[in-house]
Amino acid sequence: MQDGQPCFTLTAKEGARSDSIRLKAVVVSDDATNPAAPVWSVVFDPARPQPISAASCVAYGRVPDGATIIQSAKPLTPNKVYDVYLNGRSTDPSDSTQGYAAKFCLVADAAGVQRVMPVERGSRAWDEGVCR
Repeated sequence: MQDGQPCFTLTAKEGARSDSIRLKAVVVSDDATNPAAPVWSVVFDPARPQPISAASCVAYGRVPDGATIIQSAKPLTPNKVYDVYLNGRSTDPSDSTQGYAAKFCLVADAAGVQRVMPVERGSRAWDEGVCR
């Protein structure tokens, strides 16, 4: 979380694979709709893709330098499953990875503070689209 909003990045494992990932776009979608409906998306100037590492992130609803809004941010609903896709490539030509995808929910902790909860493949939340 960054300033009360989810902040998207690479996992430590993905970050360790390559320190030269350049983002082309970030898309967050509502997983409950079919097809999934974008709730926020930005694209980066192809001539200036955004570098990202496991130590940096792109905050939901904020437009990074060099990015253009495609879909303005809609409010995120707690306990609802969302998809995030980081469209990015390594500058290493031997790495064929085209992007990184994950699912998440916003859930309140015991103090009522919102936090991001990753949704794992095969979990109840993954199957039902709701975090409980």
